[in-house]
Amino acid sequence: MRLFEDPATDRRFNRMQWRMLFATMIGFISLFSYIGVAVSGKVCGSLAQSSGGWRMPVLVIAAVAGVGAALFLLLWNVRANSYDSDK
Repeated sequence: MRLFEDPATDRRFNRMQWRMLFATMIGFISLFSYIGVAVSGKVCGSLAQSSGGWRMPVLVIAAVAGVGAALFLLLWNVRANSYDSDK
């Protein structure tokens, strides 16, 4: 069986170990997406019940999306120090 190398840790993994590693990573990422969906559903539902309709949750989601877009635009051209090849 052909071995694959991980240059970051200088380890050798076979094909099945890589598959298990990637499956674990995908499961871990999926766990946080499920938690996020559950929390956002609870928050939006309680906000809709307390405000008497869906207008307030939609405005909150739009405001959070706007703040996220503004932060994204601020960080658009920022580079990490290791990416600078001129220095």
